[in-house]
Amino acid sequence: NDPTSLEATERRLVDAPEDPAVGKYVRMGFKRDAVILGLAMMGDKEARVVDFVRGFDQMTGMGFSPDTIAGALACNDNIVEAAIGACLR
Repeated sequence: NDPTSLEATERRLVDAPEDPAVGKYVRMGFKRDAVILGLAMMGDKEARVVDFVRGFDQMTGMGFSPDTIAGALACNDNIVEAAIGACLR
């Protein structure tokens, strides 16, 4: 039960509907579920979260699971083409 783990961070954000960081990105027009994963993976670094969420949204229609997309984007520095390649391997 590591409070700094990805799962704990994601759970904290999901369970806190009024989290100011989540609200900031949702007000920017991004989907809450993608924002939560982006914050959990990237921390509250705006440029990285925005790149993550945009890439996540682009990849969701390709049939990959959200966790697979999140991991691929994080491992590939939010480069969508590289993340897609990682998902296809």
